[in-house]
Amino acid sequence: MTLGHAGLLAGDADKAAAFDGASSRTRLSDIGDFAGTARFSVEAWVKPSVVDSVSRRIFSKEAAGTNGWLLWSNSSRLWFGRLRNGVYQTVNAAPLTTGARAHLVGTYDGGVLRLYVNGALAASAASSQALPDTTAPLTIGASSLGHSSFAGTIDEPAIYAGTVLTAAQVQEHFKIGSGA
Repeated sequence: MTLGHAGLLAGDADKAAAFDGASSRTRLSDIGDFAGTARFSVEAWVKPSVVDSVSRRIFSKEAAGTNGWLLWSNSSRLWFGRLRNGVYQTVNAAPLTTGARAHLVGTYDGGVLRLYVNGALAASAASSQALPDTTAPLTIGASSLGHSSFAGTIDEPAIYAGTVLTAAQVQEHFKIGSGA
């Protein structure tokens, strides 16, 4: 990961982080487990430099591909989901576009997954499986396991523990960030 790249929000002078699509990532400590059916939201502005068949992670908290949660994209879809014992419960939307910025929000309210793209609800689905606690690190720009690196820029990543952003809040965040 390299810092100091042009930010993705309109009128915001701070910088963003770029990921090389090979090995760059930001690993945080063992936070963001959201075990059981804990409520949470994740949010970021992204601008992919490559959209291909690789399932490139934007956020990841997954232990050996068996348990956790993640937000990822490939050339077929954009995905947000939860993973228990290797079984995914996900929602998905149209894939990201190379070189185009997008505002992404994934929420889980204890029973429903929602995926928002550019301020609009793109998909929702029930997800009731209880997740176990995992010691995997929370990772931005790659999988917790160190592969599937995002290629492009990620700006303003945010995680809201115990908070589910409402549709109105998501739309407001998008409006502010896009300068509308």
